[in-house]
Amino acid sequence: MPKFSAQSSITIKKSAREIIDVIANFQTWPTWSPWLIMEPKCRVTYEGDMGEPGSSYQWRGDMVGAGEMTLTEITDTGISCELLFIKPYKSRAHDRFTLQETEQGTIVTWSMSSSLPWFMFWMTKSMSEFISMDYQRGLLMLKSLLEEGKVPSRLSAIGDQTASSLWYIALEATATTDQLGAVMAKDFTKLANYFAAQHLHATGKPFALYFDMDMQTSRCTLHNCLPVAQQHDVDPPFICAQLPTKETFAVAHTGAYGFVGNAWSFAMMLARHKKIKTNKSPIGLERYVSDPSDVAPDDLVTEVALFKRL
Repeated sequence: MPKFSAQSSITIKKSAREIIDVIANFQTWPTWSPWLIMEPKCRVTYEGDMGEPGSSYQWRGDMVGAGEMTLTEITDTGISCELLFIKPYKSRAHDRFTLQETEQGTIVTWSMSSSLPWFMFWMTKSMSEFISMDYQRGLLMLKSLLEEGKVPSRLSAIGDQTASSLWYIALEATATTDQLGAVMAKDFTKLANYFAAQHLHATGKPFALYFDMDMQTSRCTLHNCLPVAQQHDVDPPFICAQLPTKETFAVAHTGAYGFVGNAWSFAMMLARHKKIKTNKSPIGLERYVSDPSDVAPDDLVTEVALFKRL
């Protein structure tokens, strides 16, 4: 059986004991699980005394498949679990949370070791990358739950849309996913200042056009854009380009922008579930429906639209 492993880490400003108490209680998982958040109607059942070895939870959903997680060990520095996947294919995995207290907080490392059916040997590398990214999303939500008492991330499906052709002025950026928020804030400020200086008028909401996402490095190449009515001559590093009409499949995310990765994963999972073929490059758009100066971070609405491959 082809083996693979996955791992991600984050620092949480809580004691190891506080973090362990939350992770070991499976009834908290629907709040911060990177998979259950994408299918809130997924059936989840629990067995045993939560937080005690031998306790478990079972899930069964249309998109997230079916399986069971059992808590096998708790120590002062870690938690071990055994996973049984039933759908979409049968497999087993060992899950581990390792905690290390530091002056800055507790470093939480979430890792998995597993194997794939023999006929899926070609997916070991990509599976490791996908699950590591899922773990990072989950750890980010766990951090928010522990430090803020909430996870401001809600997902909803929009479905098929046509993105009409438009001209835009943009700045090109290359950044890792954890750098995107700061890079975008800087770029959109530069764009706003440039528009004001050149007496230009944006004809719609700002958006980001994604060309690629490297799953191994979490690095993205994108244009941060403001739409305009027509082509303009612009000064470098500004770009003026036209986006042709595209057929898309879209979802919406309501909540802090730091959790928008949930929307990308939701869109990709839902598209696969519906057997919708999507484009490899450019990948799609982020539309910023809400203005951060007018709306609280927890209420920001961002649409993610994947380009269909026709």
